[in-house]
Order: sequence, then C-alpha cells, then structure tokens
Amino acid sequence: MKQLYYSLIGLFAFTSSLRAQTPTLTTVSPARQAVNAPRTTAIQCTFSQAVTGASEIRVFSNRWRGHRTGIASGDGTATLKLQPTQVFAPGEQVSVTLPASVRGAGATGQALANGQVVQFRVAAGPATGNFTNGARLGETGTALYEPTLADVNNDGKLDFLVADAIESRVNVRLGDGLGSFGASTYFLTADNPQGIIVADFTNDGNLDLASVASEPFNRVINVAPGNGQGSFDVAQASRLPVTALPLYTQAADVNADGNLDLLFLEYQFSSPAYAVLQVNLGNGKGDFNSLPKLPLDVGYGGLRLADLNNDGRLDCLVANSVTGQLKTYLGDGTGAFALATTPALAIPTSATVGTYPVGQPVISEVADFTGDGLLDALILDATAYTLRLYPGTGQGGFGAAIATLTVPNLRQGFVADLEGDGDLDILATVPTGSYVAQGGYAVSRWLNNGTGSFTAGTPITGPATKLATGDINNDGTTDIVLVSEVSLDTGSPAIYPRLGQSLATAPTITFFSPSLATSGLLVTVQGTNLTGATLVLVGGVPVTNFTLDPATGALTFLPPSYTPGGLITVVTPTGTATSGARLAITVLANRTKADELPIQCYPNPTRGLVHLDQLAATGPLQADCYNSLGQLVRSISVSASPSPTLDLGGLTPGLYTLRLLANTGSTTRQILLE
Repeated sequence: MKQLYYSLIGLFAFTSSLRAQTPTLTTVSPARQAVNAPRTTAIQCTFSQAVTGASEIRVFSNRWRGHRTGIASGDGTATLKLQPTQVFAPGEQVSVTLPASVRGAGATGQALANGQVVQFRVAAGPATGNFTNGARLGETGTALYEPTLADVNNDGKLDFLVADAIESRVNVRLGDGLGSFGASTYFLTADNPQGIIVADFTNDGNLDLASVASEPFNRVINVAPGNGQGSFDVAQASRLPVTALPLYTQAADVNADGNLDLLFLEYQFSSPAYAVLQVNLGNGKGDFNSLPKLPLDVGYGGLRLADLNNDGRLDCLVANSVTGQLKTYLGDGTGAFALATTPALAIPTSATVGTYPVGQPVISEVADFTGDGLLDALILDATAYTLRLYPGTGQGGFGAAIATLTVPNLRQGFVADLEGDGDLDILATVPTGSYVAQGGYAVSRWLNNGTGSFTAGTPITGPATKLATGDINNDGTTDIVLVSEVSLDTGSPAIYPRLGQSLATAPTITFFSPSLATSGLLVTVQGTNLTGATLVLVGGVPVTNFTLDPATGALTFLPPSYTPGGLITVVTPTGTATSGARLAITVLANRTKADELPIQCYPNPTRGLVHLDQLAATGPLQADCYNSLGQLVRSISVSASPSPTLDLGGLTPGLYTLRLLANTGSTTRQILLE
C-alpha cells in the first residue's frame, strides 16, 4: 500500500511538471528573415504544445495600413494562425509579434517565457530589372531627407513623403496608383526635420508620422497620429524631447508587447562628445516611456534593429565612423540591450583621401542576401567608396566580406528585389555623367544571383541624391522614386518616378463591368495575358472564386460581400495588373447566406457608439469600418460577449460600411454616423 502511495505521488509530481512546462515556438511561416513571402501569406506559428492566444498575434506593415487585422484560429492546438484581411504590399517589410499573453491551453497553461518578434519581406513581382521614366514633379525644398513610400490614406496606392528641413515641414503627395503623385500637402511637424518614420504607433490600422527635429535649440521627435485619409494631427502629436542630435530613428517592437517602440542614437558633437542609444517603449496609443540611455562608443555611422541571432528578440547593430567598427548589442526582449560577446567587426579601408586611419562604416541594410536564413550586413565604407557584404553568423556576428563593390565617389546604397526573383539586389547613387548637372547622381544597379554574388554595376537611371523603392503603379513590380536636390550647377529640386518594366507577358486590365456591383452580381474583367491567373483582389481582399473564359480571355468573379470595393488586381505567374478605377460594391439589404452572422447594430444613426446584439454565439469578432470611398478607417477587435460595443467616435459624419468577421461567418452593415 505504501508503495502504491509513493507511486501516486510520483505520478502527480510528473503530471504537474508537464502542466507547468512553458510553451516554446518551434516553427513559423513565413520563415524568419524571408525575403519573398507571398502577398497573401497567412501567419502560422507552431509551438511545443497546445496553446491559446491566436487573437493576440500582432502584425505590422510599414507600407499598407500599419497594424493588420485578420481571422485568428487555432486556439487549443499547437498551431496558431492569423490570416490578414488584406494582402501585403510588394517588397514591404512585415513584423509579427507573439506577445507573452500567448500561453499553454488549459487552466494550468503557462505563458511564453518571453514574447517573440518575427520579421520578413514580401515578394515583388517578376520584372526585367530596368525602368522607364515617369513625369518629373517639381519640388520646392532644397534640403530633402528620408523619402518614404507608404499608403497614408488607405486607398491601396502608395503615397510619397519627404522631410523638408529648410521649410521645417513634411511634404505629402498622394499617389494615383498609376505611377505618379498629386500636389504636395504640407505638415509643419518639427523644426529642421531630417528624418521621418511612417508606422502605426496607435494600433488603429492607420499609419502615423514620426518626424525628427534637428534644430539645436528644439530637438524633439514628434509623433502625429494619422487619420487614414492622408492627414496627420500635428496638434495632437506626442513629443519626445532629445538632448543631443537624434540620428537613425527606428520603429520596432523591441519588448514584444504588440506595440511599436521608437529607438534612436543621440550624438553630441561638441566637447565632451558622447553617443547613447535611447529606447522609448510605446503603449499602443501614441505615447512612449523612455528607458535609461545606453552609452555607446563616441562616433556614428548607422543603427539597425533586427533579430541577428534568430532568438525572437530584436537586436541592435551600430556602426561607428571613428573606430571603424560594427558592434552588435543583443536585445533581451524587454527593451534592454547588452554588448554581444562576439568580436566587433573592423572595417578596413584602401582610401588614400583624407586622414582617416580606418574605414568609415555606414549601414546600408541588414537583410538575408545569401538565402541561408541569416541576416547579413551591407556596409558602405565612406572613405573608400566601397560597398561590402558581410555574411551573418546567426550568433550576432559577421564573417569576412563575400562581395566588394567599388565605384569612384559612390554615395549611398539601397536594397530591393528589382527582378522579382526572390533575392535582394543593390542600388547605389554615384555622381557621374550628365545627371550631376541636373542636381543629382546616376543610379547604378547590381543584381544578386541569390547567394550574395552580384553582376557588375550598371548605371540605369537618374538623377538622384536620394531614393525610395516600392510599387507605385500597382503592377506588382519594384519601382523607384528619385529625389534630386538643387546643385551648384543647374537644375531645381524635383521628384522623378521610375517605373519597373514588367515582363512582356505580364497581364493588363483594359476594362471591367459593371463599375457598381452587388455581392451577387458577376463582374467581368477584360484585358491581356490574364490566362493562368492565380489571385484576384478587390480593395486588397482576395476573391474566393473566379473563372477565366479560355475563348475570350475574360475573367469573371463574384465580388466579396464583406468589402465596399476598391481597385481590382489580377495576379498571374508573369506579373500583376491593377485597374485604374475602383469597383464599388453595394450590399443588398435582403441578402441571406448560410454563413451570415445574425448580428444587429444599434443605434443607427449613431453619434459614435454602436452596440452589437449577437443573436447567436459567434466568439471573438473583427470589426472593420470603411468610409464611402472604400477606405478602411478603423479596425476593432471585439471579445466574445453577448452585447459588445464599438466606438466609432472621431470619424467624420457620414455613411459607413461595417464589416463584422468571425470564424463562423461574416456580415456587413451600413451605419450612419451623425
């Protein structure tokens, strides 16, 4: 009997230890550091045991919509999944946070030991790697910084932003989706802004604007909330005072709590000179809490946040122009960083100009250039006019350079997948040829073979002193927007769109009918090379079923009932085509479907608060609110309860479409906001 007693105690202790085990993340898709994730990809995370918390997964985009909404599933299993409502933009970087609130299933389930952050890039469409010239757009500023492409009005078209230091403003041009931009709107965000970051700091699905003021007597970082319609509320901006010159501002979730944080390097030039890393933790509402400053070696040359050792915690790579070194500071997942034990990487130089005894490293990019899943560092030696690629070890360090690109007077390096072949290529500005007289430099191109080996540099376009990359004409390929500032010779500041050349067999859309559809009415799309279509989108939302007529080449589909419409996009293996006009979708009042959620909304009209009367249990809901233009203006996650409430306060009065989505179905309702 005593033996049985002790056996039962041992069994109880064993089962208790099993229940107490902390779940660990074993695999994730897309993979960490991937550079060619599909635009329609779902986020799938597999753990060492059954877990819950799928709705806690946070996905952040840096070009379309910021914080992404989606359908969460998998609670009670070992694999959690989040399928974003809308597709990702070609070439953009995506960050996924698995907060510590994800925990083992059951009453005794343990939380993750620490949150996890996974980053990847989205694939660009196939292209030739060459570019055609778009119309020149005149600018007024003569000191332009940080050209940025992002969709700040949620219409599915990339817009252009640039900091104008002389005028102390940020210039915003809304994109037309065809490869050009409208007139500038000016936002007086900061004195002498020399840096901007576009990200969703308020978790509302609208991109916000952080601008870095470099004025000696008013150094500050202002974070102005975006309204999702192309404007930023400067009057309501959060202010982060800065003591010294702020450089290399970065936005990322360094403490894995599902809110974006702001980090930057502070550098004091005058005696006593110093450099520190400043970490500001975001609260998801646009405000920040500053942590103690981390002292760095005196000097500057760049700062990048990335998971250099693949442990799910973001690390910090710092370049120093005085010591000529790259140093890694490993993150602990709380927002703190410590110098890695791996040796610092010394940057050699062959420069004969100046008196610099070592190379002057400038971080151009940190990404996987070799396809091995480890982050590599592309470093510009500013004294030798050389770009070198250092392969990552996966432990926070880097090996000897495997590629060296030297061009006289090379200025800056940029990275994008120019051919859509799943690897990252290099662009660089070089002051040569006739472009110098136009106020800019030539842009040269080095194509990657997928292993970190590059073709010889070829000048392909110009003029530019700075540039940004992205898909500005919605054909899926990488385009370039050049910024040319005034020079000592001739010319005036301007913006030059350069459109990536699609393959000859790429699809085109010439016509669609009707332009106003209902959820049960077929839409017909006509064009060229639509055969083999693999994906059809309306307003970035995938169409469930579509049909291609082999005789006529026309494509037909039933529009999604849960979106008010948007641009039509057709993706084929040889490219992407997007309509110039939007498809409007009207929801029929008497529509009935087997999976339509039985939910009533009241009051309607309303002044802001909308109550949901769930006539049947539906579980957690995702509520997306669209304005009359089909723009997503607010996203709200609703917990499972009989009568949840949505807050639409702050939106402009008018008619809105409310899309309610759960695992068991969806429904749409029109709401009049007074």
